[in-house]
Amino acid sequence: MSNVDESNFFDEALTGKWALRALEAAGAGVWRWDIQRNQFWGDKQIAHFLGLGNGFVSGEAARFFRMVHPADRKNVRKKLAQLLSQPGLHELHLRIHRQDGRLRYLCVRSHIPDSQEHLNNIVVGMAWDETETQRREREHRAVVAISEALRQLSTEKRVVACAFEQIRDVLDTPHALIAVSEEGEEERVFVQEACGRWVGLVGKDSSYEEGILGEVMRTRSVFVSEDTAAHPRCLRPEVLKGLRGFLAVPITSGQALLGVLALGRPEPYDENDVAVAEALSEVLGIALARIRHERDLARRMRELSILHDIDLAISSSPDLRVVLEETLSRVIGYLGVDAVAVHIIDKTRNIVECKGARGFRTAHIWHARPRPGEGLLGSIAASRSPVFLNGAEEIFRRCKRHRMLEEEKFAAYAGFPLCVKHEVVGVLEFFNRTPLRFTVAWTRFAELVAGQIAVALANAELYLDLQHVHSELLCAYEATIEGWARAVELRDVYTERHSLRVTDHAIELATFVGYSSDAIVILRRGALLHDIGKLGVPDAILKKPGPLTEEEWAIMREHPRLAVELLRPIKFLEPSLDIPAYHHERWDGTGYPFGLRGEEIPHAARLFAIVDVYDALTSDRPYRKAWSERDALDYIAMQGGKQFDPEAAEAFLKLMKTAREGH
Repeated sequence: MSNVDESNFFDEALTGKWALRALEAAGAGVWRWDIQRNQFWGDKQIAHFLGLGNGFVSGEAARFFRMVHPADRKNVRKKLAQLLSQPGLHELHLRIHRQDGRLRYLCVRSHIPDSQEHLNNIVVGMAWDETETQRREREHRAVVAISEALRQLSTEKRVVACAFEQIRDVLDTPHALIAVSEEGEEERVFVQEACGRWVGLVGKDSSYEEGILGEVMRTRSVFVSEDTAAHPRCLRPEVLKGLRGFLAVPITSGQALLGVLALGRPEPYDENDVAVAEALSEVLGIALARIRHERDLARRMRELSILHDIDLAISSSPDLRVVLEETLSRVIGYLGVDAVAVHIIDKTRNIVECKGARGFRTAHIWHARPRPGEGLLGSIAASRSPVFLNGAEEIFRRCKRHRMLEEEKFAAYAGFPLCVKHEVVGVLEFFNRTPLRFTVAWTRFAELVAGQIAVALANAELYLDLQHVHSELLCAYEATIEGWARAVELRDVYTERHSLRVTDHAIELATFVGYSSDAIVILRRGALLHDIGKLGVPDAILKKPGPLTEEEWAIMREHPRLAVELLRPIKFLEPSLDIPAYHHERWDGTGYPFGLRGEEIPHAARLFAIVDVYDALTSDRPYRKAWSERDALDYIAMQGGKQFDPEAAEAFLKLMKTAREGH
């Protein structure tokens, strides 16, 4: 082709039908605006963009200006003023509402020639549809923003708010809401974010059985409609009237339903809109799942810590009041309630009685004592089922403690039976002065606490039973010990009631020198049994009216050894062996049967040796008369440091002097 032919070809290509075909191939349309006549003309492609058919379009410019999105009209006017004052090439991005109601994004380029005066009132230009490009860009920005929120935002509320704004922008919707489920509860969602007509729905809930959102939750599928207000499942047609576009998408993560996204606008939603909404909902679902997982992990760690502390309180103290104080102080803050109380069933009196309470402003909680089956408290004890109430009127109707309710101003209530081995032993009550949302997580932890408290009640009852049994055993042991002491005295008529007398004196002396109550109990048992070894001494020796021979004394001196052999197998009496084994040892080491000296002799035996000798000296014997008290005390004073521990002897003398002066 010659240069001349080429030039002619390109001249023709750039004018007339060849230029239009080139623009059409590029997906662009040509338009013209006669400013002086206020007339607009567009080719077939422009007509297609505007949804006005397949032919050329023309008419008043105002008609076409009205198709511009209201939010973009101000910018369009500004651009037109700039265009008229500054001839040349200009570019503008805007949104238009097609005649069928669909929203499209256009890129418009315009030009006013500045070299031809007769064309100065004519604006020409071209336009092309960039809806998909804009949508992809905004979708990308939204995904990036929500993903960034995953890394930066730590609360579910902030992530939902961020996603809400991004989704509204991408899908260009004036009315939108995001409803999320409570953690661990998929059958009900609560509106957390909303805008436009739907802003009044924030805080409202919807369940599987209710409305269009419930249908989306139940089926886990997308709902799209151009006349939602007329749909049979529509519960609020007033907020949907006039919206040709309604789109609801489930927010899920794996198999878990986390919420629902709903969008509304005057224009219908197409397949691309649905795909974008599903993609963004999926990103939001991942974000919510991550936050909930971290929150659930942190909550469970805290719950384990609280339950561990309760376990420690139960295991470390048998005192029910201490355990309940520790338990209720931990639980009241964690569960976010104003007051909590624990009641137990008194089987003897057949009443339900408060044993622990926290957070109450009055003392009324302590005075209610219903019978099982009576009132709210009694009905929980009888039915073995938890009760959840919201609203002061409902609580007032069910609960008979009206004066307490009037003064405390409670508006929410939860009661749990306390069960041990399928038997109800009490009731745990929670009160709050504002309504509560009894979520699955809240209820689960409250039930765990109820189980812990039931264990504490069972342990307390078991401890009391053990104390009672222990007390009975101690009484039986003490009676047995006294019986053994009496049996010894019955064999030796000359020492009748000797064991009881020396026991009383030994207790007085031990108390005087500072023995503890527990040590005195041990000393008393040893004192009563100090001569138990004489049961192994033959009657001929034990009851002999005259002096004993050396051989007989040798047998008599073995009775402390016999006492050890007799008592050591009895673990209960092992701490009390010191007196029966060593009360005949002497400070100077000349005693029997082991020949211990000084502080080698257990202290209790040193004390007892003094009162034993004092009682023997002041009692009649077959071979002598009783000494006077003065002579016996002089003897003990003289034997200090020889037969007796000098400090113990001095303490005994002071005790006797105090007793005489007291009389």
